[in-house]
Amino acid sequence: MASQSLDWEEKFRDCLIEIVNETLATHFGKEATETIYIYLEGNGLKKKDIPTKVKIFSKSLREVFGDEALLIENLIAEKLCLRFNLKPKKENLDFVELAIAIKSFNTRFLRSVYEPSHAQLKD
Repeated sequence: MASQSLDWEEKFRDCLIEIVNETLATHFGKEATETIYIYLEGNGLKKKDIPTKVKIFSKSLREVFGDEALLIENLIAEKLCLRFNLKPKKENLDFVELAIAIKSFNTRFLRSVYEPSHAQLKD
């Protein structure tokens, strides 16, 4: 059971880093994305730590981008839903809640906010 939990967290970690990187690069370009990562690291948040420090990542995005951070978070949340086969019941997803729920595989929360479905990682 513990091994399955670690596998899930590892898949989530890799997936979130990939989605964050893809979203930032698409929205701002590769050079700006690298600058964002340098800024985050200068403030104590390494790229590899984003999945375990989602709240800090969200706060940092808001410090840098203000209201536009919400757009970035929504894009990341939408991609997470697609990747984990989740269909939101509401339009505005809370990126932090979603990421934490997927990471911990909190099925009760996921069922309360998303259509019944088996959360699974799509390749």
